[in-house]
Amino acid sequence: MQILIAEDNSINQRIFKAFLRNAEYEVKFANNGAEAFELFKHEKFCCILMDLHMPVMDGLETTRQIRKFESENNLEEIPIIAVTASHPAEDKDKCFSAGMNDFVQKPISEEALKTTIKNWINHNN
Repeated sequence: MQILIAEDNSINQRIFKAFLRNAEYEVKFANNGAEAFELFKHEKFCCILMDLHMPVMDGLETTRQIRKFESENNLEEIPIIAVTASHPAEDKDKCFSAGMNDFVQKPISEEALKTTIKNWINHNN
């Protein structure tokens, strides 16, 4: 199973990779929202972790584009989990309105990350 992580910060990418190194997931990174959208269109992922603040296209717009693509192509919705450094209450409505399913807050704990991913993957299967 592949997970797409849309995250422009290389330090955060290393943290995600370390946290998921022993999990059953293959991790693929996108450095911005446009890259994430292109990867989503051409590869199969079990979920997406989406940073909100990225260059080129932010996480909210990327999520809207993914949901539009899914709708236009009669695809099942992929779980999209927001990754945010701000307090979830500040971004909650924006994220859900864009089509995101859940949150993990930075700094991310390994256990919270793995639990959230498993919950959504199991929810979709």
